[in-house]
Amino acid sequence: MTQASAGAYSTQRVRRSLLHFAIGKSATAVLGAALLLVLVRALDRNDYGIYVALLAAFEIVNMVSNTGVLPALMRYTPELRSRGQGRALQTTIGGLSIWRLASLVIAAAALVLFPGPIAELMGVPGQATVVALYAAVIVAEGFARYTDLIFESLLMQGATQVSVLLRTGIRLGGLALLWHAAADKVALVDWVKVEIAASGAGSLAAAVMIWRHLGQLAAAEPGTEGKPDRARVLRYALPSWLAQSVYQMQGPEVVKLLLVRLAGAVEAGAFGFATAIGGIVQRYLPMVLLIGMLRPIFVAQRTRHDDPARLVALANLILKLNVFVIAPATTFFAVGGNTVASTLSGGAFPEAGPYLVAFGFLLAGQTLNLVLGLLALAVEDSRSVLVGTIWGLGGIVAGLVGYRVAGPLALCAGLVLSELLRGFGCSRVLRGHGIVFSFDWPGHAKLWAFAGISALCALPVVTALPGKPGVLAGLALAAVVYLVGTRIVRPFSQFERDTINRALPKPLFTW
Repeated sequence: MTQASAGAYSTQRVRRSLLHFAIGKSATAVLGAALLLVLVRALDRNDYGIYVALLAAFEIVNMVSNTGVLPALMRYTPELRSRGQGRALQTTIGGLSIWRLASLVIAAAALVLFPGPIAELMGVPGQATVVALYAAVIVAEGFARYTDLIFESLLMQGATQVSVLLRTGIRLGGLALLWHAAADKVALVDWVKVEIAASGAGSLAAAVMIWRHLGQLAAAEPGTEGKPDRARVLRYALPSWLAQSVYQMQGPEVVKLLLVRLAGAVEAGAFGFATAIGGIVQRYLPMVLLIGMLRPIFVAQRTRHDDPARLVALANLILKLNVFVIAPATTFFAVGGNTVASTLSGGAFPEAGPYLVAFGFLLAGQTLNLVLGLLALAVEDSRSVLVGTIWGLGGIVAGLVGYRVAGPLALCAGLVLSELLRGFGCSRVLRGHGIVFSFDWPGHAKLWAFAGISALCALPVVTALPGKPGVLAGLALAAVVYLVGTRIVRPFSQFERDTINRALPKPLFTW
């Protein structure tokens, strides 16, 4: 192992990646939020609901079609990089990339050949033209998402942000031009064409950056040993892919498609808008977004130390950091959700408030399973994730049973239950590897308690001031109460604070 490869996932490299992460995410956060707020206003309510269905179909196809490429990439790229096997890494990623592109093309071909039946199946009859056109988005954006994972696995956060920034910027610019030229609303088919251009440009730029970087690594560290054999890759990747595919039958995307069929495109649009707002929390707030960067770190920790207790401590820390952000957002949505939804959507979806609350709890459950997935990734055990996913099917079944009584919110409750069942099933299997995931109940209780207190303090402000002023003033008050309160009760242990501060330029984290 060379000195360079040994430092590929070092504290210094992590700190530099965090810096790129913070700078890049600040820009993409602004553009991503702006794109969401403009899009929900630019499209007709019904068209926005149809677009939500298209996005849901994309997410499902993107996962189901990967046939094991994505878990293989996330598991073996950090391993080869940390061992200094540059040429083996170049060959492995090259083969996986061809595999991924071929699987996307095959999946997209189905949309081109059978757009009418697929549109009927999605609950959007009469949209065969848009469905066929969206096949190009599946190929281009699917490959762009794949390149994002390559960047993350190599701790190239700067390159990740450049790629995402390029795609989001083209989308926002194209949408602005379309809306300016439109007499009223933007046609859905025109917006899909903008998506094709943005995803295509992003994929091409990312592929060039990856090709150049892998060439440099192969020249600097021409190692060819340690390349995982096909049997080992398939033994890990196929169960992981099966788990990902089964999860699509119990995740938010399938609920979007169910809502289109059961309640119509407008109701699906309200749910989709709420999940998009929740997605901003999930994707753009720094302490939530660390999951992508931590995948290679967990694999490298396992490769170098093989210490289950160390891995569990890191997983607990990441979970608590995410809940530190999720808890106050969820409780604030509980007191001002409809006002927030109406304000952010320009009045298009004022009924989305309860969905915002549901998605907050869902996000907490998803975070639990993300950290359990990190542990499974580190110990190279895809069976635990598969078993957990099978357990989770019970949640979506319960949601469907309750739909007749409670309507769409029953499906939301089923999603949350599904995540809890997934975590239970996965953690049971991980115990066989010595991974005993212990939940810090007192620490999490402190977070949720002060999140609730902060929301109650904000409630009179949100109620007294109408619209945007009430939301902003209430949010500011809730943030101050929450940060001060949690600073007093210290939900994080000394070890957790020290670990966080080692990754920061200065010891700023005092909670």
